[in-house]
Amino acid sequence: MKKRSLIAAASLIVTLNGWAVVSGVAVGIDRAAHEGALQAGGGTIAVMATGCDVCYPKSHGSLAARITGQGALTSEFPLGAAPLARHFPQR
Repeated sequence: MKKRSLIAAASLIVTLNGWAVVSGVAVGIDRAAHEGALQAGGGTIAVMATGCDVCYPKSHGSLAARITGQGALTSEFPLGAAPLARHFPQR
C-alpha cells in the first residue's frame, strides 16, 4: 500500500472515532490526511505557511475550500503572506 493511501485510511479511521486531523497543505501525505478526514465527514485543520487567503500550492485551492466546509485553515502569518521558504519550518 502506498504511503498516501495508508495515511488517507488512517485519517478516515481517526475521524470516524471522533478525532480531528491536523496537517499542512503540502502535496502528498498532507493532502492524503485531509482527504481521508473529508471522506469520513470528520474535522480537519490545515496549518498553512502562508496567510489563510493564499493557498500554496495553488493546485490545492479546491482542497482548502473543502477543508473550510468541514474544518478550518489556520496560520500564524497575516492575510496576504506569500509562501516564503522561511515560513515552512516555522509552522
